[in-house]
Amino acid sequence: MRTFCLISAAVLALILQTRLSFYGISPNLTAAVVYYIGINNAPSKALFWGSLIGLVEDSIAGNILGPHLLGKGLTGFFSAVIFRGWFIWTPVMGMFGLASLTALDSLAVFLSESIFAKMPAYPLKVILILLVQGVMNFTIGALLKPRDAD
Repeated sequence: MRTFCLISAAVLALILQTRLSFYGISPNLTAAVVYYIGINNAPSKALFWGSLIGLVEDSIAGNILGPHLLGKGLTGFFSAVIFRGWFIWTPVMGMFGLASLTALDSLAVFLSESIFAKMPAYPLKVILILLVQGVMNFTIGALLKPRDAD
């Protein structure tokens, strides 16, 4: 049942992030889904699900396969390692954690596309996208908490 809910959340996030935009910048809602999987599971499971969600996102994007796979895999792995090993989850840590992991995901996608395909945007625009997507996911980070949190 939980797997079905996570798959449904990932599909809904993919649909919403293609439909929503804030001044031409779409949110990175799939990073929030992968973050949630990471804070509730072991690093290997979070890496697997993050990579799978990233692969689906790459397939939908129609560009090269790999940038979203790498970014979502890193997001899942680091969210599992950081919040299950190094820090105790609090709402503030969740907010900053999701915002920074969203920026990491977007940066990995940008660098991968710049190296292996063509430059998708100018660096200043990329910084703006990183900031806006991080701010969009900032408040979501307080709402997504581990199952074992008080």
